[in-house]
Amino acid sequence: MLFLTDVDNLAKLLERYGIAIKLFTDDLQVYLEVVSSYDATKLQRALDLMSDLAEEWQLTERSVSISKCTLLTVGKPQVQGKYNIS
Repeated sequence: MLFLTDVDNLAKLLERYGIAIKLFTDDLQVYLEVVSSYDATKLQRALDLMSDLAEEWQLTERSVSISKCTLLTVGKPQVQGKYNIS
């Protein structure tokens, strides 16, 4: 039950930053239209936040599979950004 509370808090925090999310059984999808460098920075901060919380919650690499993370760009990118998950 604690995990569900943590995930709900993460969802609310990301939404406060203007990040749209979808929660599934054991997946989290993050959505953001990136039209400026500010948006690109906002997306990277969201990824950093998720990474920090995963570490705080002591999730192992088996729990958070970075290799399964992908970036989907729809349309022509307006801002070239490089994103990473530490």
